[in-house]
Formats: sequence, C-alpha cells, structure tokens
Amino acid sequence: MKLRAVVIVASLVLAPMVARAQMPRTALAVDARLGAGFIVGGTAAVVAQPSLTIGARLIDRIQIGLGVGFYRLSSPGGGPNGTNQTTFTFAPTFEVDILKAHDNKAAWYFKGGLPMGAEVTTPRNFFVIGYDAALGARYCPHPNFAAALEGGVTGIFVDPNGNGGFGVTTVYGALVGTFYWGK
Repeated sequence: MKLRAVVIVASLVLAPMVARAQMPRTALAVDARLGAGFIVGGTAAVVAQPSLTIGARLIDRIQIGLGVGFYRLSSPGGGPNGTNQTTFTFAPTFEVDILKAHDNKAAWYFKGGLPMGAEVTTPRNFFVIGYDAALGARYCPHPNFAAALEGGVTGIFVDPNGNGGFGVTTVYGALVGTFYWGK
C-alpha cells in the first residue's frame, strides 16, 4: 500500500518535469567540456583540452559566453627532443543551434571561439592566440541540464609575432555537460 502511494506521488511530481524537459529560451548557461584530441601533421601525442564556459542562452538559439581553457601537450623526450606545452586561455565563445527538434529537446549546433592567453614555460611566458570551431549534438533530458557530444578543430599559436613562434592544430572530440538556469 505504501509503495503504491510512493509511485503515485513520484509520478505526479516527475511527470510534469519530464514533460517540460527542453532547452530554455533564455538562461544562464554553464558548459563543462572534457575533450581530447590529436595533433594534425605532428607528433602522435594526445592533447587534453578541458574547459569551462559561463555565459547566457539568448533568443532560443544562440549562446554566448567566456570560457576558461587548459591545453596540455606533452610528447616523449621532453626538452629539446620532445614537446612540453601548457597553455591557459580565455575564450569568447559563440554557439548557434543550426537544427532543432520540434519539442526543443535536441539540437545540432555550431560553436566558434577565439582563445587568448599564455603558454607557461621556464624562464618566460608567451602570448597565445588561437581558434576553435566545432559541431555538436545536444540533448536536454531535464529543464536544467543538457548533455552533448562535440567534434571540432582548434589551433593555438604561441608567440605569433616572435622569432620562436609556432602553431599547433588539433582535431578533438569532447563530452559537454550544460547547466541552465532560466526559462
């Protein structure tokens, strides 16, 4: 008898939540991205690319934000025989939903960003600028949470105006969790 009451109460509470589970029209949006990729035309190193973006969802299709990213590249050998690169970036980011499901629970989107920051090395640090472009698929099982898979290309240019400047282009994949707060 008690189990029956719990099931009835749970269905009354959860049914409206599942029914309205869709991406909000406007909201605070926080994206946590866990990505990894491979360098194009370079070493066989795997590049870790976690990031956190805080911004807003506007007019039901557009998200803007400022991301904080970490780009770590290390290949065997270290020093002169290998590569060790740690980069911290801030990235203004723009996302637009290209295609959306009629019920507003799923979307195929494009993301673009302009990472800028510094490569941390010894004895000095270098200015970094880059690009980030990706396509992703997002699904919203709850009104305040969405999960996505994303694939794209990102480039980091270290000390672009200096004599020792170089660039690294990476093809990556990422798992993205988004928290929404709004309607």
